[in-house]
Amino acid sequence: MTNATKPTSRKSVPTVDGFMEALVHPHKTAVQELRECILSIDGRIHEQVKWNAPSFYLEDNFATHRATGSRQRLKEKGQSEAI
Repeated sequence: MTNATKPTSRKSVPTVDGFMEALVHPHKTAVQELRECILSIDGRIHEQVKWNAPSFYLEDNFATHRATGSRQRLKEKGQSEAI
């Protein structure tokens, strides 16, 4: 699965494919399935690695999946909420 990567800074950002290949996590399969589901919704959706997690965007980020925390965090455009 290959999608464009939106650079977030000057330092080298890994591709999501590379990130997922190196990921060691008990829910890696579920993260990959969620990734495939999100990308299949609309061909305009792209992905990048942001905050050490797969992040999805159209023109701006709309979802970042952080598998490291005990709770999920969702960001709506113009709003952010810490849970």
